[in-house]
Amino acid sequence: MKIKTIAVGSLNPVKLAAVKTAIKDKLIRVKVVAVDVDSGVDGQPRSDAATRLGALNRAHAALKAVKSDLAIGLEGGIIINRRAVWNTVWCCAVDKQDRISLVNGERFILPQKISTPIRQGIEMGPLMDELTGRKNIKHQEGMLGIVTGGWVSRETAYAHLVRLVLGRLFNPDWLD
Repeated sequence: MKIKTIAVGSLNPVKLAAVKTAIKDKLIRVKVVAVDVDSGVDGQPRSDAATRLGALNRAHAALKAVKSDLAIGLEGGIIINRRAVWNTVWCCAVDKQDRISLVNGERFILPQKISTPIRQGIEMGPLMDELTGRKNIKHQEGMLGIVTGGWVSRETAYAHLVRLVLGRLFNPDWLD
């Protein structure tokens, strides 16, 4: 598959950087374009299904918006159950032939100082800004960087998911 352009369904610089990091040694002359698209879900998806749908919607909308060779949608969300609030991230890649690759990762239980306000309806981005006294954490290391003390940033976690989703898409013998 000849790839000249990859559209990323977000203007978030962390998501854009994650895609660039993921492809830098595999797709050398590929242009990566950020596209402002609607995820079609809440700003803070509150279920696995909603988070997955947000990633799918972002990828399809970005592909359509710039007529790229393929598009990536990344969506972070939460899963709430009786015992815990979980972080989750879905990544979707879709190409011009409408082949879709989906992966999920970064799933872990959030600490109570995050999960309690989220249960009350607070969105992760503003909450992390409030808890850290900083601005726009989601466009920096993200909640992942904060809770891991810098061991994992949002960009590195997302880049791993992008590599996985593209590896699956580019290896069609193993893609259903």
